[in-house]
Amino acid sequence: MKKLKYGMVFLALVGIGFVSCEKEEIADTENKTVVQPERTLESTMDESAIIDQHLYPGLSVENGVLCFESIAYYETLVVGDEQGNGVADLTAYLRDSEFNAYGKINKESGIYQDEFMDAIMNEDKIVKIGEWFIYIDTELESVKAISDKEANAYQGLLTNSNRTIKIFSTGDDVLDHLANNTSPDDRSCGGIGSYFYTSSTVSGGGVNHQAYVKFFRAGVYFKLSFGFATNAPFPSSTIKRMEIMGPEGWCLRRPCGAGHTTTRPAGDIGLNLSTYVDYQSTFYDNVRNLNGFYLYVRLSVDGVFTTWTGGNVNSPY
Repeated sequence: MKKLKYGMVFLALVGIGFVSCEKEEIADTENKTVVQPERTLESTMDESAIIDQHLYPGLSVENGVLCFESIAYYETLVVGDEQGNGVADLTAYLRDSEFNAYGKINKESGIYQDEFMDAIMNEDKIVKIGEWFIYIDTELESVKAISDKEANAYQGLLTNSNRTIKIFSTGDDVLDHLANNTSPDDRSCGGIGSYFYTSSTVSGGGVNHQAYVKFFRAGVYFKLSFGFATNAPFPSSTIKRMEIMGPEGWCLRRPCGAGHTTTRPAGDIGLNLSTYVDYQSTFYDNVRNLNGFYLYVRLSVDGVFTTWTGGNVNSPY
């Protein structure tokens, strides 16, 4: 869970009282060429010093691209370990590093709307995981990958000019397919679209509060989260509380099967939120899409509640 930059989320929430849903099957993007100026990868600084190898021994920056040494290493960082090292820690580390990330260049207009993706993508929206250069465009719901074994792989991916490029959607388990040399047609077990739900607004003293539930997809990263946002600072004397609606918060990870569910008890989340201007809690983050979820939340400000907001997608409830 974390504090968000004041007001950024709320600007996206105000006036949006509907659900934005995208189908798992999206338009074929194979024939959509990304037109980019030709770029030559050249290091302009001592990139070997950007990443602390004691903290992240499998992470490096090469020619302006953040490189994870393997798919397994990337998955380990996303899932986290017993010490809690995971997405939040890596995002904060990269934000303070000299890596020229997409989110740093586009501080006010990052298309990913997710701090982790903004931190690992370079200015061309590319990251390297194992042997794969991966380009992600969440607006077109397109993910493209090419092996570094191909000649001029980076430029070929950037200009969509290499026939060996593998094409996916943001809803596909991209890393699983790359690791096993499969395609979405070879193996499937559901998979859902992205969702963004917002509550009614609670107003007081000229300040507005709104709760939300969001499911974000990027092909190599999926996150289900909830939280609230405000349009201005609020007195710390206010009492803010968030609740999860019963019977519980629930999600099922794809591929389907026993042992792939995540739950969270219903009721008050048990945190003092009075000092938070914006707040977000991650319910699920992983390298695999969800098959479904059940998550409804509401916000109370000085005893006044927003409406419940959230969704029920392929759940048992």
